[in-house]
Amino acid sequence: MNMTGSFIIYPNPVKDFANIQYEMEGYGKLFLSISDLMGREVYHKTLDNTHDNIKLEMDWASGIYIARLFNAEQILAIEKLALQ
Repeated sequence: MNMTGSFIIYPNPVKDFANIQYEMEGYGKLFLSISDLMGREVYHKTLDNTHDNIKLEMDWASGIYIARLFNAEQILAIEKLALQ
């Protein structure tokens, strides 16, 4: 099975909205989780497609957040994002 992928968040730093673009072929059902640096999950979504571009309103407190893209078996990608 051929497994490839990309995971991009822009703009970074974020002011109001972030674009989350991903393409993960061959990994099965995907999940997106965003947590603050204390480990509190502020966003979680089950992704319906193996690729998409999500426009996400970032109405949380300013700071650094960690976005993780994963499936049932492993973390596939991690990105740090700064919210102004």
